[in-house]
Amino acid sequence: MAHEIWLNRWGVTIDQREQQVGTQGLTSLERLIHILWLISQSMRATGDLVAARQRDPTLFRDGLAAARALDLPGIVEVFASSAGWIEAHFFEKFDDLCRELQPLRLIAGTDIH
Repeated sequence: MAHEIWLNRWGVTIDQREQQVGTQGLTSLERLIHILWLISQSMRATGDLVAARQRDPTLFRDGLAAARALDLPGIVEVFASSAGWIEAHFFEKFDDLCRELQPLRLIAGTDIH
C-alpha cells in the first residue's frame, strides 16, 4: 500500500508537469515513473493495459528505453516482456518496481514520499 501511495503522488505530480511541458519535457526518470503510474492506474481500474495504451501509445517502447538509460535491470526485464505478461504479473512485480525506482528520486532532487 505504501508503494501505491508513493507512485500515485509522484505520478500525479509528473502528470501535471507533462501537461505543462509535454512528454519531451520530462526527464527519463519522470517519463518512466509517469509510465508506471499510467500502467498502475489502468491495471487497478480494469485489470488490463487498455486505458494506459490509449493514453500513451508509446509507453512500452519509451518505458524500456528509460529503464535502460537509468540502468534499472528489473524494470528493463518487465518492459522487455509482452503486454500479456505484464498484465498477468504486474501486481506481483509492483513492489519490486517501486523499490528499484525510489532511490533515484533523491538523485534527481525530487523527494516525494
